[in-house]
Amino acid sequence: MPDSTRSTALVLVLSVALVASAAFVGVGFGQQAEDDADDTELSTQNTSYLRVAHAAPGATSVDVYVDNETVAEGVAFDTFSDYIALESGNHTITVTVVDRPDEVVFNETVDFEPRSVTTVTAAITANESEGGVVPVAYDDSAATPADDEAALRIAHLSPNAPAVDIVAVESGEDNATEETATETEANETATEEEEATDEAATGETVLAENVSYTEATEYANVPAGDYTVEVRVAAEDNDGSVVASTDLTLESGVAHTAWALGNVPEDGEEMPPTFRVVTTQDASRTIDFPGAENETEGTDTETESEEEETTEEETTEEEETTEEETTDEETTTDEEATETEAAT
Repeated sequence: MPDSTRSTALVLVLSVALVASAAFVGVGFGQQAEDDADDTELSTQNTSYLRVAHAAPGATSVDVYVDNETVAEGVAFDTFSDYIALESGNHTITVTVVDRPDEVVFNETVDFEPRSVTTVTAAITANESEGGVVPVAYDDSAATPADDEAALRIAHLSPNAPAVDIVAVESGEDNATEETATETEANETATEEEEATDEAATGETVLAENVSYTEATEYANVPAGDYTVEVRVAAEDNDGSVVASTDLTLESGVAHTAWALGNVPEDGEEMPPTFRVVTTQDASRTIDFPGAENETEGTDTETESEEEETTEEETTEEEETTEEETTDEETTTDEEATETEAAT
């Protein structure tokens, strides 16, 4: 590949995640390769997965290469790929202007550890006068949340946005009570129970504070459901002005990232079309205990065997009891017959 150039400002998110259930190798952007999946299954002990996204407002589409092999073509702003399987070890990630392989935007060798979960970004430098891009690495691991919870992380990739607080506002629909207060009740002082219900219906959860450009929050487990996530200018009480907000549904047992992309409006400006919050479902890891199922099955088998043995023992005892009773009856009959003969 030719030398790097600063002609294109790009934030490229390269999200590498371990997917225990995945067994495919991505061969095209936005399309999961399912053909021959059974033949290309790789050991999760030595596999990482790569996801590619274009997060630079105003930048041209790009092509992406891994070890000089094309993995994505014509990647446009705010578009995310599926996961691409990679063996652990060193891989060279190269990004070029679409259809212009000589115009290299990003070229970096990344070491993917076995079972690693890593995010590498080529981010616009914070100082616009410097131009160009810089690589930024993230720890992208997420543990699979409980069945009634979801994991949520926010990534700050808006170049002109200030440090922000991230607040999740729970939707009131799921928490609303079925009863409607009468006009009389509305004029009365609310009871502690009513106040608690109102607080639950409009409660806020501060997910992160004072997050700067290129930073990402840790995953936070929250109850699954509908939320409004607000990005606010960082303030002491987390009550700064709202830079942007988005409604999202957090699914049970799923990890999500809300990506703040594009430029925020300057004072007095309308929201520019480039700013948006894109939510993705992320790969997550579940800890499995090998043999646990077999042990359970073994326990069941042992239980069944014990039950069978018990049944056999009970049957034998019943048979022995019946035989003894029969013998006693026969003995009694013989004795009675002998006594009758003697009397005669």
